[in-house]
This record gives sequence, structure tokens and C-alpha cells, in this order.
Amino acid sequence: MKELRKKIYSFITLIMVVLIMIFSGCIEINQDEEFQTISAKDAFESIDEVLINNYHSNLSYLISVNDQMMTTERGLSKGWSFYYYIFLNETHFRSVSIKIFASSDIEIFEYEKIHNIMDTDISIKGIQNWIIDSDEAMDIATGNETISEFIKKYEDANIDDMRLVMRERYSEDDAIWVIWWSYMKGWDDPVNAQIVINANTGEVLYVDADI
Repeated sequence: MKELRKKIYSFITLIMVVLIMIFSGCIEINQDEEFQTISAKDAFESIDEVLINNYHSNLSYLISVNDQMMTTERGLSKGWSFYYYIFLNETHFRSVSIKIFASSDIEIFEYEKIHNIMDTDISIKGIQNWIIDSDEAMDIATGNETISEFIKKYEDANIDDMRLVMRERYSEDDAIWVIWWSYMKGWDDPVNAQIVINANTGEVLYVDADI
């Protein structure tokens, strides 16, 4: 009987060890997936294939690139959203959002409304090229004296948004990176910081912070 109990206890112990190892492995895999990040330009490498597979040779304009997946302090994200105007013919187009994730997953969302270029005041000027990647833009931003002072003063400040857009008031031809930070000093006492960076030259075009 004692021998049988020993065997039963040994068997139960072995099962528990195996379950713990499996459970630990699952946690590690989930953590790896949770913290996978990618830069904007690395995500952009998949865009041409997505456009060709889904929209063939339709004329398309890249309007903005933005992160809605919690940008890290290094300018990397779990995923980036590429906002396009896709032309259906010579005069009509619709907005399309293509999300590229670090996990290689892709999501496409097509907005229902179709615009006529003849009766809309929407600017069709798209992003032609950009050299400065998101991580490089973040390095420039955090290296700026004003932003550096803000981050040092408010260590727990959140990166609210980071996006690549065209804004003629800053540059007629080049896209710009815009990054926002915020921090709540009290119940109703927010402080903010913002920086605008030329996405081709790396020049800081505007910076402001509540210090």
C-alpha cells in the first residue's frame, strides 16, 4: 500500500511540474506577443503588397500615419495605422485605414462615405516620402531641451499621440512628425507638451510645453 501511495504521489507531482512548465511557457509567449513593437517605416514596408492585393492599381494618397497602440518612449508601437484616400475612378474616392501590427496582423477598414473631388474641400495632397522614422523622431524629440525638461519634471507623462501628417503652415512639401505628451498634476490640472519635426530633415519646427 505504501508503495502504491508513493507511486501516486510521484505521478501527481510529475503532472503538477508539467502543468507549471506549460503554464509558464504560455505566459512567456503571451508576454512576448504583448510587447512586440515596430517602427512606422518598418510597418510601412508591408503597405505596397496590401494596396496591390486589395486595391490593384487604384490611385492612392497616403494622408497620415498614426499610432493608436500606445507608443513607447522609443517611438515604437504595437501597430501603426496608415490612412489613405483610395480613388475608385477619376473623380470619386473613399477613406481607408490600414493597420499593420508588429505581430504581422493586418486590419483594413473602409469608410462608407464616397467623396467627389469636384465638390469637396478635402486636401488631396498626400505624403510623398519621409526619411525620419518614428524611433528617430522620438530621439530628436526627447533630445530637445524643452521636451527633455518637461519629461524630467513630469516623469510619468503619457505619450498621447504620435503621427505623421502634411501641414502646409509648417512645410509645403515635407511631411511632419507631431508628438504630444500630457500629465495630470491634479484632478483638473493637466499639463501638456508638443513638438513638430520635419520628417525629411529632422529639423524641429515647433515646440511648446507647460513647464
